[in-house]
Amino acid sequence: MASTISGSRPFGLETLTPELVLKILENLCPKDATALLLASEHIQTVFNNNNPYYITHILKQQAGIENILYLYTAQRVENHHDRMLHPRIINVEYNDSRGAVNINMMGQDVQVYRYLSDVPLVYRTNVFTLSMTDVIKIWNKMKTIDQWIDLLPRVIWRDDPESRRRLSVAEETRARMALSRWWLYAHHHHGFYHSWRSFQQPKKWDHDTRMNHIRRLGTDEILELQDLWTIVRDVVSRDLCSSPERICRCEDGYIVDLVPWGEEDGRHERIVSTYMKLGPEQLLHYLEHYSNWKRSTAINIITQDAHLFTRDVETLSVTMDKVLDERRLLQGLPLAVFPACTIIDNTRAPLQNITPWTNDASPDGKSPLTAEEARNRNLPMCHGALCRRGDDGSDECLPH
Repeated sequence: MASTISGSRPFGLETLTPELVLKILENLCPKDATALLLASEHIQTVFNNNNPYYITHILKQQAGIENILYLYTAQRVENHHDRMLHPRIINVEYNDSRGAVNINMMGQDVQVYRYLSDVPLVYRTNVFTLSMTDVIKIWNKMKTIDQWIDLLPRVIWRDDPESRRRLSVAEETRARMALSRWWLYAHHHHGFYHSWRSFQQPKKWDHDTRMNHIRRLGTDEILELQDLWTIVRDVVSRDLCSSPERICRCEDGYIVDLVPWGEEDGRHERIVSTYMKLGPEQLLHYLEHYSNWKRSTAINIITQDAHLFTRDVETLSVTMDKVLDERRLLQGLPLAVFPACTIIDNTRAPLQNITPWTNDASPDGKSPLTAEEARNRNLPMCHGALCRRGDDGSDECLPH
C-alpha cells in the first residue's frame, strides 16, 4: 500500500530508501517506471530529487537502448557504406547540487582523435553531449517500444486467445532488440528521415548501406528480426490495410466484414509492403487512431506527409534474405539450413541448434567478399533491379 494511515508509522512503498527505489526502477521499463511514480508520492519525490541520475540509469538497463541512441544521434553523412553507424561517444551533462555531472551512455572506450582534420572521415569518432531534454525524448522513444511489447501478445495470439499470455523475460528481451533494430533500419532506409533513398534493390556482395546495416547482426538476430517482421506484416494487413465493408451473403442478406485493401484485384500484398515502411512510432500512432477506418480516409491521412510514399515498398525483408543468402553461400549450405530463431519460446529451436549462428556478425558491416571475388568463386550474383513500385491502395495506383 502506497499511502500512510493517519497517526501510524509509514509502511509499504513509503518506507523504501532512495537506494532501493533506484534498484526497483532499474528493473522496470520506462512505461512501468512512469506508472510506479504515479502510484506513490514518496517514490515520485525521491525520483524528482535525483531525476537525471535515475532516468539515465534506467535507460542504460533497457534492451535495445544502443540502437535508439544510434537513431537519436543519426546524421545524414552516415548515408554512406563507409560511415553507416560509425563509432560515437554519447554523454549526458546536467547540473545538480554537486555541480556539473557527466554520465556516459555509449562508447566510453571508443578512441577520440584530437585533430579530426588529420583523420580520414571514415575513421572519425563523433562525441555527442545530450541535455536532459534529449534524454526525455529518448525516454519517450523507449516508452513506444514498451507499447509494442504490450501489443505483441494480443496480435501473436489473436486467433488463439486462450493461449494469450505476457511475454517471458527472454522473449521480451528478444522483442525489444528486434523492435529497436527495425526502428533504426526504417529511420535510415525507408524514406522518412532522409530526403534521398536508393530505389535499387539491395544486392549480394555489394557495398550498400542497407546490407551494411543488417550484416552487423548475428544470424540468430536476423532471424529474430524476420520473425518480428512477419508479425508486423500481419498487423499492417489486418489492422491498418483492411476496412469494414458490406459483404453480400445471398441467403442472409448483407453483413459488415473487414475487407483487405486491394484484395479484389490482387494488390493487397503490395499495399501491405508499402505501408510497412512506416516506423514503429508512426505505425503505432496510426494503429491507435485509424485502425480499420474507411479506406479512402485512412489513405489520405497516412500518405499526406510521406515523401514519395508510393515510389517503392519496404526493403528490410529483401535485405535480410540477401544477407542470410551470403552467409549460406559462403559455407556451401542448402537453403533450409537456419534454425527457428523465433521470439516466442514455444516455437524456438533448441539452444544447441542456435549457438553456431550467434557469433557471425560483421563488426563493420562490410561485405565478406567483393563482387569480383564472388564471381571468381562462381557464387550467384545479383543483377541491378529497381525496388518494386509501391501502392497506397488508392485508385491512382491501380495497374494500367
